[in-house]
Amino acid sequence: SNHFPMTNINKTMFLVNSGNDLVETEKNFYKIKENYPSWKGIVGRKPAFTEFISLLEKEVFLFMGHGTGSAHLRERDFYGNHIKCLMMLFGCSSAAMTMGRC
Repeated sequence: SNHFPMTNINKTMFLVNSGNDLVETEKNFYKIKENYPSWKGIVGRKPAFTEFISLLEKEVFLFMGHGTGSAHLRERDFYGNHIKCLMMLFGCSSAAMTMGRC
């Protein structure tokens, strides 16, 4: 039996190039996104906190930018927010392990 929940890739939200300085990353993302018209999100600007939280309300969250995305969401911001989406982090520090940080 499958112990992992199924994820609907069509219910993807994204934050891409929030620093507005990754032109090639943004171009490459649009090549992928054209195959998934249902994807919604923010490109080329930093979101407000409430906007960022709303990106985490669908089934999949995709981040492409600098670091891990933690500049937009601190650990304490997780408290009280029941985030259940699959997070796909594509950043220069997305695989870095740090203590007590998201």
